[in-house]
Order: sequence, then structure tokens, then C-alpha cells
Amino acid sequence: AEKELLVVGCGALGIWAAKKWKTYRGLDAPVYGETRTNATHDYLDDEGILPQVKGADLGMGKMYDNVLFCAPPTGNDHYLQDFRDAAKRWTGKGQLVFTSSAGVYAEDDGGTVTEDSPVIEGNARVDKLLEVEKECLASGGSVVRLAGLMAADRGPHSFWLSAGEVKGRPEGLINMLSYEDAAGACVALLQKPEIRKEVFLVSDGAPVTREEICRSALKLRKHKDTPMPEFVEGDSAGLGKKYDISKIREVVGWQPNYKSFDDFINHVAEAELAFRTVLHLQTKPYLSNHPDHKAII
Repeated sequence: AEKELLVVGCGALGIWAAKKWKTYRGLDAPVYGETRTNATHDYLDDEGILPQVKGADLGMGKMYDNVLFCAPPTGNDHYLQDFRDAAKRWTGKGQLVFTSSAGVYAEDDGGTVTEDSPVIEGNARVDKLLEVEKECLASGGSVVRLAGLMAADRGPHSFWLSAGEVKGRPEGLINMLSYEDAAGACVALLQKPEIRKEVFLVSDGAPVTREEICRSALKLRKHKDTPMPEFVEGDSAGLGKKYDISKIREVVGWQPNYKSFDDFINHVAEAELAFRTVLHLQTKPYLSNHPDHKAII
């Protein structure tokens, strides 16, 4: 049972967490991926994750030593109850982790925030997250407040470059975190059952401006011909904030694989180039005999 993991809300982050869990606990370690519908179950099954529809095991007495609740709050009017249902299936022997958002912090003048910094008050979305955080801590679990999640084709860079417009100051600070590193932080905490009732702030540790995000993302092949977007006045006129991730580094021993957003983009760009190089070498004999081979290459 100690090898088992229940992932509630098994989307992009949950799938990465399952992969990381199996890396540490073995490919035979059972990971149960719970979703609202069965739409992604074939894919989960292909990834070695045991899919189940939300609530399928309720009332069956099935318990789990390790539970990761990473379902998003958006569009869920029963978010707190969903978490309570997940917490009821935790044995208390391993770890219970709730993925919250670092967007709960009130700071917006470019200052540094830690786990204890003031949070936004009177915001329905923030209140929903804080309510579940409180429930998780009371249950003996721990909370990770994640920075803005991104992948090569997901995140603010993708949206801004596609839209051609950024609503906000170009020098405004944003804190980023790849899905892979977010999952790594969750799994690192899951493997520390001695840690109880703690909150951890998680990012790559390198705040970056909106303008720097866009310039870095232009290195990706998808955006090689994309112009820099226009920066216009938006809802966020502040300078943002800087996340201090010292606590999770020191207490959990976690470090991000990607040291910054630019480091992540460089890794992706290098992988794209390597893939195209291999593809070119594999198809070169055919292309050299094709009448339009120069255009194809």
C-alpha cells in the first residue's frame, strides 16, 4: 500500500506526478488517476495509470497511503467537498498533498513573498483555495502553492505571442514553473511522510518580466516568425512579486530541473533542433531524389 498513489484530478500535472512517482517507487507502483469523466482514460491507461471516474471507489472501503489532490477549482462549486472526499480515503500513513496556487498572495509592488506573506482578501477564487488549504492542514496534510504552470505550448508565453498583445507592464514580474518541476515538487513532498501540516511556495526561483518571457519564447520553432507582442494597459498595473522558495529547498530537499524560464525554453529549443536533425538524416536519401527537396528541407 505504501507504493500506491491516488491522484485526484489527473490532468497534465497529475500525469507528470504519476511518472515521477513511478520513477522513484518503481514502474510497478500503482497510481490511480481520478477524473470527472472517462474521456482521457485510454490515454491514462497507456501511461500506466489506473484510471477511475470521480467517486467510483467511494463507499467501497478503498484507502490510500498517499493522496495528491491536484484538481483545479475552476468551474467546481463543490471543490471543498471533493477534497474532503479525497481526504477520507487517506490512511494517514503516507502523505496528503493539496496543490494550491501562489496567486493567493497580495503583493504586487515587486516585493518578495514567502509562505507567511499576506494573501488577497475578498476574492472568491482565492477564498476557495484558502478554504481547501485550511481543510488539508487540519487533516494532517500539506500544501504546495504553485507558481504559474507552463509547458512548451502552454502558459502565458503561448497565449501572449498567439494573441499579439500583453495586458500588463512589460517590466512586471512573473514567477514560472514547468509542469514537470511542479510534479517533482509534489512527489518530493509525498515521499516525506514525516512532514505534516506545512505550506510550501514553489517556483523555479527565477522571477522573469513579461517582456523577457516573450523574448525567450521566440526561440521556439513555433514562434520563430512571430513578432514581439504589443504591451498595453491591463487589469494588472503592478510590478508583480518575487517568490522565495527557500523553505521547500531546505525542508523537502527539492530543486527545480529548470533553473529559469529561459533555461526551460533553451532545453525545448535544443530538443526541437535535435529532433529535426535526426528526422533530416533519416529522410535525406529520399529527399535528395525528390524534385522539390530543397523546398522540403
